[in-house]
Amino acid sequence: YELGAVGKVQISLDGTFLRANGAFSKLTGFSEAELAGRRFAEITHPDDRRADAMEFERLLRGDIKTLTREKRYVRP
Repeated sequence: YELGAVGKVQISLDGTFLRANGAFSKLTGFSEAELAGRRFAEITHPDDRRADAMEFERLLRGDIKTLTREKRYVRP
Protein backbone atom coordinates (compact mmCIF):
# COMPACT_ATOMS: atom_id res chain seq x y z
CA TYR A 1 0.00 0.00 0.00
CA GLU A 2 2.66 2.48 1.04
CA LEU A 3 5.13 1.50 -1.66
CA GLY A 4 2.82 2.32 -4.57
CA ALA A 5 3.68 5.14 -6.96
CA VAL A 6 -0.04 5.83 -7.35
CA GLY A 7 -2.01 7.74 -4.75
CA LYS A 8 -4.28 5.42 -2.77
CA VAL A 9 -6.72 6.08 0.04
CA GLN A 10 -9.23 4.30 2.20
CA ILE A 11 -12.28 6.26 3.28
CA SER A 12 -15.17 5.53 5.59
CA LEU A 13 -18.77 5.25 4.44
CA ASP A 14 -19.31 8.93 5.20
CA GLY A 15 -16.32 9.95 3.06
CA THR A 16 -13.80 10.57 5.87
CA PHE A 17 -10.19 9.65 5.20
CA LEU A 18 -9.04 6.59 7.13
CA ARG A 19 -5.70 6.04 5.44
CA ALA A 20 -3.66 7.61 2.66
CA ASN A 21 -0.33 6.56 1.20
CA GLY A 22 2.64 8.87 0.73
CA ALA A 23 2.02 9.18 -3.02
CA PHE A 24 -1.47 10.55 -2.36
CA SER A 25 -0.12 13.02 0.19
CA LYS A 26 2.49 14.21 -2.31
CA LEU A 27 -0.13 14.50 -5.04
CA THR A 28 -2.56 16.55 -2.95
CA GLY A 29 -0.11 18.53 -0.85
CA PHE A 30 -1.73 17.38 2.40
CA SER A 31 0.20 15.25 4.89
CA GLU A 32 -1.38 12.06 6.16
CA ALA A 33 -1.97 13.83 9.49
CA GLU A 34 -3.72 16.74 7.73
CA LEU A 35 -5.97 14.34 5.83
CA ALA A 36 -7.01 12.42 8.96
CA GLY A 37 -10.56 13.37 9.88
CA ARG A 38 -11.19 15.36 6.70
CA ARG A 39 -13.88 14.37 4.27
CA PHE A 40 -12.90 13.49 0.72
CA ALA A 41 -15.15 16.22 -0.72
CA GLU A 42 -13.19 18.89 1.17
CA ILE A 43 -10.16 18.46 -1.08
CA THR A 44 -12.05 17.61 -4.27
CA HIS A 45 -12.12 20.36 -6.89
CA PRO A 46 -15.56 22.05 -6.78
CA ASP A 47 -16.24 21.16 -10.43
CA ASP A 48 -15.69 17.46 -9.68
CA ARG A 49 -17.70 17.15 -6.46
CA ARG A 50 -21.06 16.27 -8.01
CA ALA A 51 -19.71 13.49 -10.25
CA ASP A 52 -17.61 12.22 -7.37
CA ALA A 53 -20.61 12.09 -5.04
CA MET A 54 -22.69 10.27 -7.65
CA GLU A 55 -20.03 7.58 -8.11
CA PHE A 56 -19.68 7.21 -4.33
CA GLU A 57 -23.45 6.71 -4.05
CA ARG A 58 -23.24 3.98 -6.72
CA LEU A 59 -20.59 2.27 -4.61
CA LEU A 60 -22.68 2.50 -1.45
CA ARG A 61 -25.74 1.07 -3.25
CA GLY A 62 -23.67 -1.86 -4.47
CA ASP A 63 -23.98 -0.95 -8.16
CA ILE A 64 -20.17 -1.10 -8.39
CA LYS A 65 -17.67 -2.97 -6.20
CA THR A 66 -14.71 -0.59 -6.36
CA LEU A 67 -14.25 3.07 -7.16
CA THR A 68 -11.26 4.33 -9.09
CA ARG A 69 -11.29 7.91 -10.32
CA GLU A 70 -9.00 10.38 -11.98
CA LYS A 71 -9.85 13.83 -10.67
CA ARG A 72 -8.63 17.21 -9.54
CA TYR A 73 -7.90 18.28 -5.99
CA VAL A 74 -7.75 21.57 -4.14
CA ARG A 75 -4.23 21.97 -2.77
CA PRO A 76 -3.29 23.87 0.39
